[in-house]
Amino acid sequence: MIVLKNIKKTYNTGTCPTTALQGIDLTIKDGEYIAIVGTSGSGKSTLLNIIGGMDRSTEGEYYFNDVAVHSLKRHDLHLFRKNNISFIFQQFALMNHYSVFENVEIPLLAKGISKKERKKIIMEQLTALGIADIAKEMPIHISGGQQQRCAIARALASDNPIILADEPTGALDKKTGLDIMGIMKEINKKGKTVVVITHDLNIANMADRIVRIEDGKVTEEA
Repeated sequence: MIVLKNIKKTYNTGTCPTTALQGIDLTIKDGEYIAIVGTSGSGKSTLLNIIGGMDRSTEGEYYFNDVAVHSLKRHDLHLFRKNNISFIFQQFALMNHYSVFENVEIPLLAKGISKKERKKIIMEQLTALGIADIAKEMPIHISGGQQQRCAIARALASDNPIILADEPTGALDKKTGLDIMGIMKEINKKGKTVVVITHDLNIANMADRIVRIEDGKVTEEA
């Protein structure tokens, strides 16, 4: 379970501090699928980065089960991310000089998994996402939908309990976007906790719960 208590974030850039989050309280249960929605600049991506351990809050407490994430030292925070969090980004964040297979392999190398087991896991994920036939292709030679499927396969290969997706359909056409969100729903049904950032209410409505953020505050939960 993820528990956020009075999470605040201020960026000290230049002479004028910018407040991104103004005291967020949020609980996300294990296996839940939530959508965080809000306008540009509302703080939703900052919140996602704090949940993912990519950024730290200025104030407040963040607990994942019995772990006080807000108190972790740098090395322990890195281990927390590696063992618990997988990201899916709007622009896919694939390595253009690596094949589809090699992109999915990256987190498995970081975990020290053997070559034989890596190949088994990668091909299982690529097959499940319908892209096993393009395993040797470079990202530049495949479609946006295929690139996002590759990014999802990479996220799932680690078998981490939490999937964080920042506008995962933003760079896709409507039909492909809906296909990708259908995959996200299936991922959630398999027990993964899924948190999606989106401005599209059609996408948000596929989640179990919608959390609205404006001006760095939760304004509504439904």
